[in-house]
Amino acid sequence: MEGLVHIHGPHCVFIGQPSGSLMRLETEYTGSGRSDDEWTESIFQTGSFLSSFKSFLPTLGATHSHASEIISMATHPWPTDIDYVWTLSRDRVLRLWKPRIGCVVAKTLSHGVGRESSPISGRSSPGKPQVLLDAERQTLLRVFSFTGDDDHFYILAFLPTLSSPMFGGSFQLLDTLSDQVNEVGVIQCSRHTAHCHLQDFMVIGNVLYTLWDRQGQSMVEKTMLDLSSVRNNGLSVWESALCAPETELTPANLEEVLMGKGSMADKYFDAVMRPNVFSTLTLRTAIDQYTDACLSLPGPPPNPLTVTYASLEENIAAVVGCTVNLNRDPSTGALQHDKYWNALKRDWEGFIARCREIERSARWPLVLGAQGQGDVIVVERERISALVAEDLPIHLHQVLSHDLRIADSQYDLFGILWTLRHKVGAQTMLSLESCLVDLMHQEIAFPFADILKDQADDAAFILEKLAGCFGPDNALGQEDRDALQNVLPSSQLFDSSYSFYLYMATLFKSNSLQHYEVHFTQLALSVAPSNTDTSFLWHTVVRGYIDLGLFEEAYAAWISTPSDTQKREHISRLVYRMCESNQVDKLLSLNFATYADEVEDALSFKARNADPLIRPSYPHILYSWFLSRGDYRNAASIMYQRARKLQGLMTREPSLVTRLAGEQLEAYMIAMNALSLADPKNLWFLLPGSADATNEFPQHKSLITRNIPESRYSLGKHENEIIQLSDIQYEYTLLSAQIAVIPALPSLTEILPIPSSIILKLAQSNRFNMAMATARSLEVDMTDLFAHLTIQCLRLSHNPDVVVQEDTSDWLLTDNVSTWPGTPADKGWRYMRESLRRHDGIETDFKYSKITLETILTFQLSPPPWLIQVLEDYHHEYLIRVSLRFGNLEQAVDHTLSLIRKTESRLARETPRNAGSMWLPYTLIDQVLVSGIAQEPSPPRLSELRMEVTNRDLS
Repeated sequence: MEGLVHIHGPHCVFIGQPSGSLMRLETEYTGSGRSDDEWTESIFQTGSFLSSFKSFLPTLGATHSHASEIISMATHPWPTDIDYVWTLSRDRVLRLWKPRIGCVVAKTLSHGVGRESSPISGRSSPGKPQVLLDAERQTLLRVFSFTGDDDHFYILAFLPTLSSPMFGGSFQLLDTLSDQVNEVGVIQCSRHTAHCHLQDFMVIGNVLYTLWDRQGQSMVEKTMLDLSSVRNNGLSVWESALCAPETELTPANLEEVLMGKGSMADKYFDAVMRPNVFSTLTLRTAIDQYTDACLSLPGPPPNPLTVTYASLEENIAAVVGCTVNLNRDPSTGALQHDKYWNALKRDWEGFIARCREIERSARWPLVLGAQGQGDVIVVERERISALVAEDLPIHLHQVLSHDLRIADSQYDLFGILWTLRHKVGAQTMLSLESCLVDLMHQEIAFPFADILKDQADDAAFILEKLAGCFGPDNALGQEDRDALQNVLPSSQLFDSSYSFYLYMATLFKSNSLQHYEVHFTQLALSVAPSNTDTSFLWHTVVRGYIDLGLFEEAYAAWISTPSDTQKREHISRLVYRMCESNQVDKLLSLNFATYADEVEDALSFKARNADPLIRPSYPHILYSWFLSRGDYRNAASIMYQRARKLQGLMTREPSLVTRLAGEQLEAYMIAMNALSLADPKNLWFLLPGSADATNEFPQHKSLITRNIPESRYSLGKHENEIIQLSDIQYEYTLLSAQIAVIPALPSLTEILPIPSSIILKLAQSNRFNMAMATARSLEVDMTDLFAHLTIQCLRLSHNPDVVVQEDTSDWLLTDNVSTWPGTPADKGWRYMRESLRRHDGIETDFKYSKITLETILTFQLSPPPWLIQVLEDYHHEYLIRVSLRFGNLEQAVDHTLSLIRKTESRLARETPRNAGSMWLPYTLIDQVLVSGIAQEPSPPRLSELRMEVTNRDLS
């Protein structure tokens, strides 16, 4: 039998069926001495017999077969004599069931974007998809009564919205009274629950407690249930509680662990066995799984896998890494130490990763529990925690974590320490904490400590001079040696100046005097015995100079480092710190020899992944790097990619347009300038393709690809894009125009306008020079632009004072136009003539001259003679047709006569090849004649036109 089971006390059990029906099992109490209770079974359907029969006919019902499946049930908390049960099905229908009656109320809860499966057709909205809740059993219902009103039942129904970026869902509060279920209101969850999953919730008194799975971590939130506030849609105030953060052995933390002293295995073992990192059960489970995995490998098992150990610690120390062997190179016979240590490191990291996964699974939240009045416990898979009241330490932590000021001045020290903790960094803070602990728990017995803290410069000078007192060749007498031994730590002499320098470096490090730590480490390097492993010393020197901001010294030490691996490890840190310290010029002046590619990789990584709005700007730094090395194409590419990234930010968040458009324009300009310096034969670069790459300028680039191979559809394969200088110029011009029209936009609620809209907005703001230049560069049609310019010229002729009061700085008040003689109207029409001469002609079929004429005729005004002359020279028939269209028969007749005589004049100059060489649009001429005859009175020159036509027919 499948279905959700809900136990309501010791004598009643409810089982939900996949079809949505409910089975009730109950028995009567027959005494504590009997174990053969008789159970009665009752099955209730969700509706009538007809609806139940109809559900078996797929052609009669459109509802999904599992839409009515019950996924949550609730009853009044035990003990109670109320034997009602409330259920919630996948189609969000809340039902109230009564014994011996069945379902008495069915109410559909309002929809929300939740943890849903695929949409299916539903009954509530025919023709529209119905979104179902997940089929997994969930705690979505609770029945409760408010304190003092035990006979009045309320229902809390939770509807998840896991896909919402704002919150995890909402609770609907419903009132159950006299077999009626009425909505009271909605309780919205807090923003902290976004992308979280509700595990359990309960109501204690008038307080709602919720348990959330927050990426594997338990989070409890509570809020007061106020009926009046819920009814009036008031905002709920939530209080959150989390377990104290615990240190995890992440890969980054493991790298820090390896920096300590001791062997690799010892350092990993100490980290694993550190208290409060992993539980004993986690370690036992992990080592058992690790052992089983090793035993499954081919070949005889290593001896540590077959031995029984007295303790868990011994088991882990002996087994982890036991399968790793130190082998010899087959060609040279040399021991392969590097491969051995790498394999051992991978083995330990795999074991630690296994422990982390088991521990995370063990701390998965399950349910809430109540103990006493208001005491809430959280049950996880392998531990139980309690919700405690906020005491003073927790209160101070909450105040400081929210950047608030502590009201009580006696705790100001905590505020100072909290600020230091976030300002000075983890390393310095740990050193400070260590010093404070030492001061509180013990006296300072070693006199060097006072010297190092108060007079570090003098102490370093004196201690450096002491190095000659150690070693077999020192010239100290016995008395001097005894005196020196009395002031040294542990009352011992050092066997060499090398060991003394190392000790001094460690001492300065323990007191956070990094400069002198580096200085004495360098001294140790200068006297290090041959065949001594000095890699950790070089690491200290290079990293120390980088942290101190002494970049020239850091570079010199880096160059001197003998290990190629260490050099590569330190490059990114050196580059990033120099950039963060605004030492870009110094960085560009460094050579880096054969490691220049690593520098480029480090800068490229930051340029691709760092926030483009923060400083330092890694795209600018990488551009300067390429430019200083004459690599103009890569320099242009990195700035072009920055422009694309800024475009993506503005597309996702239009409110950033006014802030970022100027920076994007600058990036385009820099990219153009850099690419212009490259070889004229190679004014292009390759832009790597990506899965989310979008073409921001479809008007400029429209490529059609046919016969696409199947390999192109494979995951992770994306086409590269070739960017030419003309492409950048196009995008720069478009963005310049978009910026120019930003003040004219009512609001920036969407991306910047397309080119055609930009040209129109520029024209509407009388910026005709910029509009024409932009349209010419972007290859945008200027028909609407010249129509608007014609209207402005007509306004100048009719009422010049009104137009002059507008902003005409981009056409009438330019340096060139302002020197023209005449009235503003004369200047406007001359500007129109010059603009048509530059932008209109045979290649445009004189369409801008045509729209100019049609705009003038629309207002029933006479066009200027020069406009008529241009169209007579190239589009005489158009003049006749447009005159007929606007009802100007007199001008139609004049244009027809002019066409006939122009044709005759041309024939007189040229010898016709045959009698039919003269062609005239007789159909159009007949149309003019018919229209002229029909008009009363007839056009003045109609008779002249008729005579011309008659003579042509006779000849």
